[in-house]
Formats: sequence, structure tokens, C-alpha cells
Amino acid sequence: MFMASTSVIANDTEANRPPVFDMSSVNADVVASQSPGNIEKTSDGYFSVGGFVQENLAYSYEADHFSFSKARTSLDLRVDMNFSEVVKGKAEVLTSYDFAYHLEGRDEFTKDTLDVYESDTRLQEAYLDFDFASWFNLRSGRQYFTWGESEGSQIGDIGNPRDYREMGLQEIEDARLPVGANKITFYGSDWEYNIISIHEFRPNEFGAKGSAYDPYISIRRAGGNIIETNEPDSYLKNPEIISRLFLSRSFGDVSFFAGEIYDDFPVFAITNNSDANSIDFVPEYFKYKRFGLFGNFVSGSMLFKYDIAKSLDKPFNRSGLNIFQQVESNQGKIFGSIKSDLLQCMVGFEYTGISETLVSVELYRESVENYVEKIFQDDEHSTEASVYITRDFWNDRLLTTFWVNRLITESATMFRVDATFQVNDQLEVSLAFTGINSSDSESYFFDYRKTDRAVLSMKYSF
Repeated sequence: MFMASTSVIANDTEANRPPVFDMSSVNADVVASQSPGNIEKTSDGYFSVGGFVQENLAYSYEADHFSFSKARTSLDLRVDMNFSEVVKGKAEVLTSYDFAYHLEGRDEFTKDTLDVYESDTRLQEAYLDFDFASWFNLRSGRQYFTWGESEGSQIGDIGNPRDYREMGLQEIEDARLPVGANKITFYGSDWEYNIISIHEFRPNEFGAKGSAYDPYISIRRAGGNIIETNEPDSYLKNPEIISRLFLSRSFGDVSFFAGEIYDDFPVFAITNNSDANSIDFVPEYFKYKRFGLFGNFVSGSMLFKYDIAKSLDKPFNRSGLNIFQQVESNQGKIFGSIKSDLLQCMVGFEYTGISETLVSVELYRESVENYVEKIFQDDEHSTEASVYITRDFWNDRLLTTFWVNRLITESATMFRVDATFQVNDQLEVSLAFTGINSSDSESYFFDYRKTDRAVLSMKYSF
């Protein structure tokens, strides 16, 4: 099951950008002339303040117990700073409040659901850039890395966790989560090397207990209890380390990457297993090694792309059914997870031969090594296919997007169709339809088949 792949609707990858487009190296006056918001000049440079106000209204037309699943007002504030030719920075805060729970009646929802979804304030990107030389940059603070070529997976995109509170059906800028890190970059004319130390442990975010996107519905239904997450200790002393070498050649672009990282999806420790009707599952996180490559090459109107990765000793959850059977038969110590190697790959293409249109098609495949049937929760081999199409109308004022991801092994389909109209330079209005379809009761996604909804959004940027 490719839970990690379902979050990505679009990928603004750094891999295709030559070093000259790194914003840390752009002349301050050019940035100032192009930055939105109010720009204040200082003796050393400038700072600009911008952001947006957004209203999202979601109608869940298939839900049984409520209609409005979202009536969220969001405020984003961003400050871009240029202290000198050497030091620049950025800080962004996003806060939101969802009035849908008042519309539907707060008593109808669990406390966990209200805690996770009703109100939220978070620090997004917040970093300083140090351009000590034209060939060297240090970025320190919360940031994104956006590696990989895929529109629908995290095969090479190993640095940033994801927000799965809406099962990955939101746009990618809302799904990717920044992490606190130190990133060192060395530049050449046609190459770039990154070495990154991630000091903030930030796993994937999931839906709350009792919510429509609760990821542990099947475990709770079987009688399991999800206990407080057991997160790693002393993370500052034991950071994740990732690195990438990017090369741009006449035949195309290619990046080689490697890292020792925490799996952002938890596996379970099993406690209190004396009663098969009430087993405690404690989410925990383990490190593993991952390496691979991604890249692309162009031929006419076609761009061919690929992602390949090998994971060593990656943790996997054991089959819940197998755990319950072992508890019932009292077969000794119970382990909730097992480690194995994993091979993942993506091949795809993008076609731009039609005016104002992009068509992207991708095929994913992953294989678990040393597989033991009925022991692993995941399948030995998993396959997905993804289609992503965008088209501009009316001189780029109307952008339409179609995305569908078919989880072939899981017999499930995820989709998003939306249209965004640019009223003027500040105001845009969009309408989206998102959802999950599954007719197989054995599929993980069967419990989420009634989460389809229509979302009306208005966004004013300043």
C-alpha cells in the first residue's frame, strides 16, 4: 500500500532548476521588484511583508452524519528579509479556524477531531540564508527540499513529511511539511551538491480519532487501542542526514541521493496483549537507510522521468489479523513490526505538445524483499498508476486540473478535479471535487469511500 504516494498532487521540484535560480543567490534588487506585499527599504537591504486570506467551504455530499466538512478561514503572513548581500531570510506563519463544527454542532464530533481540525496555528518556513560565496550557501531553519520527479509519490522526496489529515487529497503546498534543518549547498556551472542535517523530528500528520480520515479505523474496529506515540529522544544529537548530487548534462538531468532517515509512517509496539479484544498499539519510529536516483530527459514535446530508490531495513507493520491470532493462541512475545528491504520505482512522461496543456502519466511499483505472507501488513508487490492533466484558458486566467491515482493492488481510486479563476492580481476563486472510491471491502481505503466532497475556495493575496 503506497500511503506515502497519495499525498502529492503536484511537485515543484528543485531537481530541474540550475543553481542560478536558487533564490538565495538572486540579486536583492531583483527580488524586491518581484516580491508581493509591502517592501520596506533599510540601509542594508529590504524586507517585504505579504501573505493571503483564504476561505474554504467543503460540502461532503456522500457523508452520512454531516454536510459541511469544512468552513475554514485561514490567514497566512510571510516576511522576506534581505539583511545584506550575504544574509537573507524568510518567516511564515499560518493560522486557521474552521467554523464547520459550529454549523454542524460541536457535540457531534469527538474531542480529538476538534483538537486536530477546528483551529490551528503553525510556523511554516522560517530560515536564514548565508551566501558566503557564489559557489556556497548555508540555509538554517525550517525549510522544504522537494526532491524527486514524481507527481504522486515520495520515492526520492525523502526530506519532508506529509500532512495526511485529509488523506493527501489537498494540494501539495498544503500537504508538504517543512522541517528544521541545516542545508549546505555547493554550486557549479552544471552541478549542485546538498548535504542536509535534519534536527527536527516531525512525522506525518494524520486524521484524528473519530474523524473521517482516522487512519486507524480498522484497528479500532477490531478492538485495538492506539496509545500515545513514542517519538525518538534527543533528536538534536541524532539527526537525519540526507545528501544529493545534481548533474545537468546534454542528455538530461539526474540526481543521486542517499540518507539515513526516520520513517515518517509509524509502526506499532504491542503492549497489554493479555486480552485479544483489547490490545494496545503504541506508534513508534525507526531509522533506516535509503538511496537512489531520479532524473529526466527531453525529446521534442516529451519529457521522460524516473525515480528509483532502495530502502534497507525499513520497518513494516505486521498484519493486524496475524497479531490478533497470535494473542488468542498465546504464542509468546508479540512483535508489532518487522524490518525488510524495499525497492521502489517510478517511470513516466510529461507531454506539452498541446497548447496550454500538460499531460503527466506515471507508473509506480514497489516490492518488499524477504516477504512472508500473512505476516506483513503490506502486499509483497504494489502497483499504482497516476494521470495528471492541467490546461490554461483565457490567457492563463483559468487553470483547470485533473488528477487521478489508481491504486491497483488496493482496488481503490483517488481523484481531484479543480478549476481556479484569477479574478485579478490579488483575488482567485476555485472549485474542486476530491474523493476516494473503493468497492473492495478488504481494501484499506474502503473505510474512506464516503469522503468525497466539493470545495469552494476564495483566496486574496496581499
